[in-house]
Amino acid sequence: MYYEVAILGRPLLLTYRSDELLEPGRICRVTLANRSVEAAVVRRVEEPQFACSDIEDVSEYFFLPWQLEVARFIALYYVVTLSEALGLFVPSRKRRSQGTQMEIRSDRTLTPQQLEALTFIQNHPVSLLFGATGSGKTEIYIEYFKQILSQGKEAIFLMPEI
Repeated sequence: MYYEVAILGRPLLLTYRSDELLEPGRICRVTLANRSVEAAVVRRVEEPQFACSDIEDVSEYFFLPWQLEVARFIALYYVVTLSEALGLFVPSRKRRSQGTQMEIRSDRTLTPQQLEALTFIQNHPVSLLFGATGSGKTEIYIEYFKQILSQGKEAIFLMPEI
């Protein structure tokens, strides 16, 4: 079977082969320029006229159908690649049990200044962070949302169009 995959973190849609039946949204590993990279299965395609490399490994992580649909819309509306649009979402993980807890993957560590800002927004019910582009404001909010979600509450992050 052949699949079109979006190389995550790169503006590429490429075709790879797998003996396994894969659902759209599945995260996998493929070889690109002699390096193993993560990709998301976009759709199953017909066998192409050219030789294709194999999908190396299939992860237990996946994008939900609604995430793929929204990412496709974002890619069209904002004229970005599907890979860039998928970068806005956190993949889900196959549940091994019937539990309702969602695991949030994160290998981020906040700087002392970001921790100070996090403490501020935790202590103020309404707050807005100001900072230069790239200063890590979104990382602070992500950390705050992780704490809120771990308490069983909900959070929404509204970001204005620039």
